[in-house]
Amino acid sequence: MHDAAAIARLADLLDRAAGSAEGTHALYHALGAFVAHNFDHMEEEETAHNAVLWATHSDDEFRALEQTIVARHTPQEMSLALRWMLPHMNPAERAAMLGGMRANAPAPVFEGALGLLRPLLGGRDWRKLSVALGL
Repeated sequence: MHDAAAIARLADLLDRAAGSAEGTHALYHALGAFVAHNFDHMEEEETAHNAVLWATHSDDEFRALEQTIVARHTPQEMSLALRWMLPHMNPAERAAMLGGMRANAPAPVFEGALGLLRPLLGGRDWRKLSVALGL
């Protein structure tokens, strides 16, 4: 089942689950199957697929592809993506991403990302980022 169809099925089960033990049970099992399928899919991507990509493409090619993908997104789409990505990165990845943004994007974009991120990070993570970026 494709993700869009599976998500539609979950939404339908959610609507039908309210107040029904049987409906809640069906939703629970469908959600578990969906998550398990996605974990299996990610494992294949992160092992077999990545091995092929790393063997056939250079770091410069990956960077160019990433820039192409980023350029195709609207500012609103990028804000939403950053809102979900940045708080969940480890400190070194977060600092590297924001350091690259500071070096390559207009200042208002970098400052907007910091403004978006600040309320989402705990004090310790914000301090680590501040030190890494020399803020």
